Amino acid sequence: MLLDLGRVVGDNVAFFTSRFACRLVVVDLFADLDERSSAGERDGDQTGEWVAERIRAESESVDAILCWDTFEHLTAVEGQVLAAKLTRVLRPHGVLLLSFSGEWNTRPGYATYGIVDRSTLRRQFFAGASRQMRVLTSREVTETFRNLSIVDACLLATRAQEMVFRKPSYSTATRKGVASRSRLDA
Repeated sequence: MLLDLGRVVGDNVAFFTSRFACRLVVVDLFADLDERSSAGERDGDQTGEWVAERIRAESESVDAILCWDTFEHLTAVEGQVLAAKLTRVLRPHGVLLLSFSGEWNTRPGYATYGIVDRSTLRRQFFAGASRQMRVLTSREVTETFRNLSIVDACLLATRAQEMVFRKPSYSTATRKGVASRSRLDA
């Protein structure tokens, strides 16, 4: 199962379901953020629990998670709550792709990504009520996902960053982490 935290993008559905024959579940957090922003609910939420409630997957049931430009639209508390939930639902050896911008965007709205082919993504900006809440740093992301292992990371010329995390497997006898594979199997 693949969990995508953005809008439904037809190219992505076609790419993943044909290439990997997987079940793709889309949780459109941007629609929720727009709705909550329009209703003025973003300012009063101190717990961030709403974001965890949107992820309905069972513990250790998801093989891969896509988070393209999602966390910078969340408050720090919402980001921590979401990261804990994503870590919990990810299977041992499962992967999480996180991309985030190193720059501030003052326009309300968000970006979506469409997979054109194996080596090309198309980024498209959509207007919306939600605004970027903060600029993330690699250090913050690494700390937020400290229970996952970083298996790949890159800084793009646009100052956007991509990080791939893998959930370690655990020995059933000791419940201690066992080293994960160092490279993604693609």
